[in-house]
Amino acid sequence: MLKRSLIGKLTLGLVVSSGIFLGGEWFARRALGPPPPPGVLARISQCSVLVHGDTSYLDCEGTQADLRFSTAPTKPRVVFLGGSSVREPHISRGRVNFPAHVASLMPEIEVLNFGMPGMQAAGVAVLASQLSAIAPDLVVIYSGHNDYNNDVFLGRIGGVRLWMIPVYQMLAKSWAYAALNRGSVPTAQQQRRRGGLIGTVDQTAFDVRASVNDRLRSDLTLAIRESPAPVLVATLLRNSDDRPAGVLVDGLPDCEAALPFLGPDGSSARGKSERAQRDCPGTSIAHWWSSKAWAEGGHEAEAIAAWYASLETDPVPLRAPPDADTVIREVTEASGARLADLEQTLGPLAPGRMFVDTLHLSGEGAEAVGTALVPHIRAALGGAR
Repeated sequence: MLKRSLIGKLTLGLVVSSGIFLGGEWFARRALGPPPPPGVLARISQCSVLVHGDTSYLDCEGTQADLRFSTAPTKPRVVFLGGSSVREPHISRGRVNFPAHVASLMPEIEVLNFGMPGMQAAGVAVLASQLSAIAPDLVVIYSGHNDYNNDVFLGRIGGVRLWMIPVYQMLAKSWAYAALNRGSVPTAQQQRRRGGLIGTVDQTAFDVRASVNDRLRSDLTLAIRESPAPVLVATLLRNSDDRPAGVLVDGLPDCEAALPFLGPDGSSARGKSERAQRDCPGTSIAHWWSSKAWAEGGHEAEAIAAWYASLETDPVPLRAPPDADTVIREVTEASGARLADLEQTLGPLAPGRMFVDTLHLSGEGAEAVGTALVPHIRAALGGAR
């Protein structure tokens, strides 16, 4: 009787809460119109693997992607998971992304590129859970930037569970989701650009950093656990020649006035660093110019430390902070997955020619990453058929 009573209460609570949600959603739509579309980086699954007999597809949001492949591999199959850094540059433009470069260096394997722009680690976990039907021998994950640089779910759910994905998909189309999300879309204050920099007083990125770290840790752990094959996880690369996107100007009136003069204009890095330290002390742009000045003087260790400080203090994080690499290293060690520490192998001061912007790889960068991954892939496939 007690168990029935408890089930009845839970059922009643579910019905009442659903009614409140649906009623609130109906009222919000009547009063405010349809909710804004979710950001392209919303933390929901964007893609799934569809199997149709001997042929399989990567399907993204109901549309078959341009990837069609045999369900049963004839040689060792390596699947790459991640966001736009995995998918781009697009090979149809005469360039090569790093999975394609791996394929060119290792013709003895089959490479499937499941990278998709905007994919976060939660989406990677969902795809990893669907791979058993296509029998991969290795899964390579390059993911983390997207978890920091857009929508932040204020519910602070530490990790996704596979059964929760339909709930995320439903919420993403509701006013409730819009109300519980907060991200790096520039506010009116942020729109006041100075020399290409965003001067802002918004500290959201710092307030939620710990929760985003925890979320990335949980989602990557889930992806590794759900993968039917061994997993190789790579740390992240960033363009150290690209300035921070934002500067926290709260309480620094001289800093906002100085921002137009802190762009690259041919002046010495030392002079820029001195002005940035004077007018914008402790900010992302001051640390960045300090990094450039140290590097110009041949002091690599100091340059790296200042570069990390610049990433940590950027209030508009278009690229993941160093915390993301720490999380990736911790997860791989705890889970037994393999680690390809690209951040140390090719960075931390990765040169600008390896990128087309803040974090997306150029053709040269993609080739460098592919070449760096090959030894790790060979080692992981040592026991593959």
